[in-house]
Amino acid sequence: MKKNIIFKMSFWVFGVCFPVLSASPYAQKCERVIGVPVPTIDCADPNGSEVPVGKIEKEKCETPSHGLSNCNPGTKFIRFEDTFERDGKTEKVVTMIMCRKTNDDAKRGSKGADVYSDIGVIQFNETKNATCWFSRTGDNQQPTVSVPGSNPARRAYPSPSAKGEGFWGAHQPEAKCISCHQSGVWLRTPFASGVTNEKGKGYKRTGRSGNYQPGDGNPIPDSNEVMSKRGLSCSVGISEWNQPNGNQAPFQIKINAQKATAKWGAPGPNQASLSTCTRCHYIGAGGGGSLTCGTFLEEFKGRAYSKRLPNWATHFWMPPGEEASSPKEYLAKYEKTLEAVSWCCDLRNKKTNEEEYIDLCGGKFSDTGGGEDRANLRQLNKSGPCALCASMAGANDCDDNATPHTPKSDEGKHRSGRTH
Repeated sequence: MKKNIIFKMSFWVFGVCFPVLSASPYAQKCERVIGVPVPTIDCADPNGSEVPVGKIEKEKCETPSHGLSNCNPGTKFIRFEDTFERDGKTEKVVTMIMCRKTNDDAKRGSKGADVYSDIGVIQFNETKNATCWFSRTGDNQQPTVSVPGSNPARRAYPSPSAKGEGFWGAHQPEAKCISCHQSGVWLRTPFASGVTNEKGKGYKRTGRSGNYQPGDGNPIPDSNEVMSKRGLSCSVGISEWNQPNGNQAPFQIKINAQKATAKWGAPGPNQASLSTCTRCHYIGAGGGGSLTCGTFLEEFKGRAYSKRLPNWATHFWMPPGEEASSPKEYLAKYEKTLEAVSWCCDLRNKKTNEEEYIDLCGGKFSDTGGGEDRANLRQLNKSGPCALCASMAGANDCDDNATPHTPKSDEGKHRSGRTH
């Protein structure tokens, strides 16, 4: 069980007393919109789960991380689920904490057991389709917050909701998160998907105060049918990330098989439909990133990833449950499919002939998706993800210009997260 605590006006690090700084305006706004604060980040929490990377040989492994272009052994996920009532609605929030070890962290061995040089937090309110992002990178970052009741004693990193301008800095997040998370909130690579359900791991809570109880595991949430139709969510408080059409926010692609077939010809008897890659989810193009339409796409077209040991299952990892028995068979099966994706990923084609591009790649469909799917995609690509968020949440709950939330006196008991 995790208990929530109130951090006092100061804390001690190596015999020196430092004042506790207030949460940044961004963190305050996030707490108001999302509905719950970010918990204290205890990377050594036994309820967390280490991300498996498989066999390691000379800094290559079976399931490397694409985030820092190495294997990141020792990286951990901690998942928190909150379900609560607000304004007559039941809301669900998933907070995913990633404590990523760099290769240098891993080389420190026992001396750096609790040290992580890349801390990332995603808070997603599924009900409002609103997301907050926090990131903090730096070599050999030392945890500073004592974890009461831990045996042996350990330290944690502060919650951005409690001391945003201390450890986290005033400007969050440090990186442009949607340049990698281009197709939706959750990025489900073989690395990220390695953590699965496990009873007693992670945390869950009903209501916005009180203790967290052991959860059902620390996996990245599934991109289920409802979530996948939404595409990119509204990034709270970061207006430039919510601009559509691929300039700041990635353009959301869903291929029209009929239009694609008319352009490139029908697939052969042993080939997949030209819309296969976007049947379950959108593909994000642009927005300042190239992970989906660059790194991932080139892998599926046969290029080896430099940090991966030869591994059929984790090289050609989409679509799930692929039955091709060899790279040659896979590439022959998806040749025309990948040609269509490559064309849509190149946003220069949108500038050259926007009407053809929109008909083929996003916004108009005659053969895939239901009415809700089409309406959501048009809204994403024409009005931006916050328009969808506002239509779901109402009353400008996801408005980027919303006034930062100032906690009431009775809310302090659950502001600073949790600890043992």
